[in-house]
Amino acid sequence: MSKVPLPVTAVTLLMEGGRLFRGDFRRRAQHLQLTQAQTSAIAHLARNPGMTQAELAERLEVHPVTVTQQLDRLQKAGWVRREAHENDRRAQRVY
Repeated sequence: MSKVPLPVTAVTLLMEGGRLFRGDFRRRAQHLQLTQAQTSAIAHLARNPGMTQAELAERLEVHPVTVTQQLDRLQKAGWVRREAHENDRRAQRVY
């Protein structure tokens, strides 16, 4: 059974570009021992220090539990710190 090649479209080019970008990123960031998702979280926090975990989850478009677990690992590794929110005792700001 022969395979029919997919037509080259803007979508296939974008998908291939994304795949190549992820591979390049993994090679370059390997020494940091961070995942792409973790570096994305750090990048958002660098641009918006002090955002809450809920705000970060919304920006990353992931479930808040996922962000909490991710931040637990990042905090343990010394990449981020959490502080109590000054107006909402249920929330934490992340730096």
